[in-house]
Amino acid sequence: LSLWFQRQSITYGNSSALGAIVVAAGGSVAMILFGADSVRQELLDTDASKVGLLSQFVTVVLAFPLFGTGRGAFEPAFAEFRRGSGHIVFAQPENVVFQWVSEWGIPVALVAFAAIVWALRPREFLARPRILQGAWIGLLGAFIHHLGDFSSEVPGVAIAYVVRAGVVVSGVGDESTSFRIARLGRYPRHLALGACLLACVAGFASFYAWGHSIDEERREYAVRLEAKQPLSVMRADLVATLHRHPGEPYFAFAGAVAAYHGGETVVPWAALAIERAPVYGRVHYVLARSLAARSPAQARLEYRLAVEQDETLLEAIAREAAPLVRDYDDAAQLLPNGRAGADFVDAFGATLAERLPATRVRLDETYGITARVSVRTGVRLTEDALLDLSLGDAAPWCLPKPGIQAGNQAGSCVALAIERARHLQRVEPRRCFGFIYEARAHSLNGAFASALSVLEGATPKATDPGLCLIEMALVAERAGDHVRFNSSLEKLRKAACSPVDQCLHNLAFVADAEARGGNPLGALAACRQAHKFASDRLEPMRCVAEHAQRSGLHGEALEAYGWLQQKDPNNAEWKQAVLREKEQLDRQRLELDLRTNWLK
Repeated sequence: LSLWFQRQSITYGNSSALGAIVVAAGGSVAMILFGADSVRQELLDTDASKVGLLSQFVTVVLAFPLFGTGRGAFEPAFAEFRRGSGHIVFAQPENVVFQWVSEWGIPVALVAFAAIVWALRPREFLARPRILQGAWIGLLGAFIHHLGDFSSEVPGVAIAYVVRAGVVVSGVGDESTSFRIARLGRYPRHLALGACLLACVAGFASFYAWGHSIDEERREYAVRLEAKQPLSVMRADLVATLHRHPGEPYFAFAGAVAAYHGGETVVPWAALAIERAPVYGRVHYVLARSLAARSPAQARLEYRLAVEQDETLLEAIAREAAPLVRDYDDAAQLLPNGRAGADFVDAFGATLAERLPATRVRLDETYGITARVSVRTGVRLTEDALLDLSLGDAAPWCLPKPGIQAGNQAGSCVALAIERARHLQRVEPRRCFGFIYEARAHSLNGAFASALSVLEGATPKATDPGLCLIEMALVAERAGDHVRFNSSLEKLRKAACSPVDQCLHNLAFVADAEARGGNPLGALAACRQAHKFASDRLEPMRCVAEHAQRSGLHGEALEAYGWLQQKDPNNAEWKQAVLREKEQLDRQRLELDLRTNWLK
């Protein structure tokens, strides 16, 4: 494309080439934006996390201003200065300026950048043939790209940039430059000898470093930790590795894990890892596990630090730390600061529900509502309020206060349950569960009309309308509203549902409700519809068989039980049901024959 633009410039002039460039650029942008959703999302992404990390990269430069961290040493050096949370490793700063300055030091980086700028200065660029000016523009574009996404650490990419730079600085030059270059050709043996010496040094350095890169040794120790090798086996190798990579925290962490597996003290190795990486949640996690038996309070502190520094450990810690909690104060010691605190309450509350229900309720009420971020915590809080309502006189704190008129919700658990249910509605406005909870609160308060009104308003816009319709049928049944009850069942038969399990659940409810209402044929019709949705499952056909039997349709029941016996021949229940239905069918035929003969 660059060659074509250059030919257009030579043939028709610069204005024609400029117009072609503008048209092609506009077409390319339009094709990218409207051609692929993933590309469009990447281009329109407003995530500026890399820009926010620049302030942390500056700390590395200031810590090693003269000589830098050394080539390739940014990754272990940055671990000491990284802030934030999460188990994230930065191999490069993703910025060519910070990459060079941090690894080579400020003086060397300034000299290198000055040399590059002088070699690629615009005067040299303009002196080259116009066909080669695209290489200079390509280097400029690559530099701009490297300010936010560094990739020239890959040898193939670096070679391409070097060749392009060679294209820019070669070609036309003055006589003095040509003379100096020609003089170097008079000493070919010296050039060859120098090249051989450089090759030998590079080969020796490569051989010496073979198998000792950080990535290779990390993978090796990961396999050994997976096998749970004790520290007594790994100690000598770990010490040698730490001498080769003194700034890398992972190998000290590996020592802590090996010490834990071997039953030795974890503290010295954990201290080495934290010294090299103050933000390292997994080190605190190993420390907590090693301290849990003999020092529960210290273990709770380490578990909290682990969650604060690495939220991916949240679920595991919520399960493991539960035995260390005896009351609310113990649980509060585990709660991390910030957003992780609400998420931890969300996960931790479920593990405490059976053993310490009062602690779980207090945690939810203290942290769940104030955070306003957890759906599961909100559900638990709403269900708590509904449970109190259902207890009646056994929950006197829910009764209206003296002086409040009957039906007034102020001062009762009804208002609290409705408030929490409406919070869930705001969080998930297109899901039914928040509206179902509000309807249950109204129902427990005897306001069936309000409950039905809430559900009727939520059903049309819900993504799971079947759940709203099921609750509506239950409320109408309790209220004795047969019209709305039958209407809800009819809508439930026709409601959109996904996946298949939800459809089967809806139709199973219809079948049970019709059977309770004394309409076995309606229940049988719902079972038949369920079998159409999932013709290979046993439950819908079992439903058909049972309701056909209750309706006296023993022929259909026999056919259904025969299908079940064929699908599940090892189940003796189907065999007995087939024999029973055959007897019933024979008895029906005999009664029909006797009645016919008597009439004759």
